Order: sequence, then C-alpha cells, then structure tokens
Amino acid sequence: VIDIGGGSTELILGNLKEIIFAKSFDVGAVRMTERILTAQPVSSDEDLKMQKSIAKILSPAITELKKHKVHRILAVAGTPTTIATLENGGKFVEAEIDGQIISLGRLLGWKKIFQETTVQEKKDQYNLAGRADIIFAGISILTWTIQALEKEQIYVSTKGVRYGVALRLLQ
Repeated sequence: VIDIGGGSTELILGNLKEIIFAKSFDVGAVRMTERILTAQPVSSDEDLKMQKSIAKILSPAITELKKHKVHRILAVAGTPTTIATLENGGKFVEAEIDGQIISLGRLLGWKKIFQETTVQEKKDQYNLAGRADIIFAGISILTWTIQALEKEQIYVSTKGVRYGVALRLLQ
C-alpha cells in the first residue's frame, strides 16, 4: 500500500496474515511542493531535483520491500483517487474508482501534463481546485515508487490506511 499524504508517504507491505513492513516517510505532496517547486509549469531541473529527493528518502524502503515479493500496489489517498477521477472523465463515482487499475504509462502521461501546466490551468482544465498546486509532487512520488518497485500498474482504493486500522481493531 502506498498512501501519499500532504506531509508524508506511508509504505506498507503485508499479506493476508501479517504486516511485513510499514513505515512513514517525510515525503508528501505538500512538503515536496514547498521544498522544491518555485513555479509551475515545472522546469526539467526542478523535476530532476524532485526525483532525486524522492529517491534519497524512499530508496532504503524500496531495497527492503524488494526482499519480498510485491504482487500488487494498492494506492490510496488524494493523488491516486484524483487521477482515477480524471481517468473516469472527471466524475468521482466511488464504486467505479475503488479498484480501478491505472497503468504506469497513463500515470506518466498525467505527470507530463501536470509538469507542463500552470496551477490555474490545472484548476480550469482538470477541475483540481485545492489539489492543483500539489498534484505534480504527488504523482511524482507515486510514479517514482512504482518504477522503483518495477511494477506496471496500480490498483486505486478509495479506502485509506485508516480503514485498515479500523479493521484491525475490530479483529
């Protein structure tokens, strides 16, 4: 599971029996936007700086995760559900978005669009409202992680980590 928040990203690996790895990292969509981006559209230099910063923070976790078989990436929270909504014609229909599969190629296409547009264009053309200024950082974290784990797609969930916590408490 990858949960990209504003200030942090959580990576969790588990199976039906146990949680094998769970850690929070100081790399979130708001935090990375504030640390790195000076303007949007995003320059190639700032994109590269973003990728290097994400890699520096998340690479140790990827090394640990790769010691295990990662079958599927379940992506939760605002970035993947926003992309799924855009893939769904801009309409958030939970039943259609929850479980939606998005290929790495499509995600990289959205990343390119978000790199090449202003915040206002993201608001106007993609109805991103409050997420327009941070979506580039969010999708950068997401695509970097997918590529590092050598996966070709994600499964989007409208359920967050809090649902897993609630389920665990119920058990």
